[in-house]
Amino acid sequence: MINPDKIPTFTGDLIGMQQYIAAMRRAAKAIRDNGGDVHTRFQGLSAFYQAPEASDLFATTQAVGDKSLSFATDLETVADALSDYVVEAAEIVKQLESLRGQAQVFVESVKDDDGLFRNWQQDQDKVDEHQAIWDGVNAAVAAFQQAEVTCADKITALVGGTQWHINDGSPKQENAYGFTAEQLSEADKLPWGTPAHHEALPFGIDYHLQQVGISLWDNAAGSVEGLVDLFSPGEDGDAAWIRTATGRARVRGTCRSRRRADRSRRSSSRG
Repeated sequence: MINPDKIPTFTGDLIGMQQYIAAMRRAAKAIRDNGGDVHTRFQGLSAFYQAPEASDLFATTQAVGDKSLSFATDLETVADALSDYVVEAAEIVKQLESLRGQAQVFVESVKDDDGLFRNWQQDQDKVDEHQAIWDGVNAAVAAFQQAEVTCADKITALVGGTQWHINDGSPKQENAYGFTAEQLSEADKLPWGTPAHHEALPFGIDYHLQQVGISLWDNAAGSVEGLVDLFSPGEDGDAAWIRTATGRARVRGTCRSRRRADRSRRSSSRG
């Protein structure tokens, strides 16, 4: 069952982050303006300085303006990425807090229905209610992790840094982070609890028998499929067991022929 106290809690400061974002935007504007001013003001000296190298001299501050513009643009890109993250995170935090409240109400409503012969999981409506909360938490957690990845990748891309990817379960995947909602829903246990299943019999015997039945069916289906492949004709029209037997017979026949040929050669050499 879900544990309301274990549902992830956001410990960051979104309001404080918004203040830092605003400061970054002001800094970006100041860097762009001041860098451009350095170049513009330096050009003002051209009216008082005449020399063969004058054009080269006054061009030296162009790099200041260009670098300032580039850095300011990157800083604004970081601010935009963080701003998008704040907007997404704020909505997800609200969802998680709402789900925590729903989970608390639900747990309280079934606290007396968790015995041997009276179990809330025998009530399909209760199971469905629990599942809705469970799926909601999983979706919110996955969305939050996706927001983190998206924000981080926008920032690190500016310097050719690490690009993260939501974990797809592949051992070859690089820089994996987090999980999808589907992966979380398939887990038998998560930090915020365990999924619930409808149980008509005590101890959930019917559910466990169903799972055993699925496993047995999968094994039986695999065996039947193997038998079908064994007796099904291949591209040459022969069944697999016939092709195998024929192949072995050919190998044995070839070996006998080679042994007879060897004996004939040895007899000829002695003669």
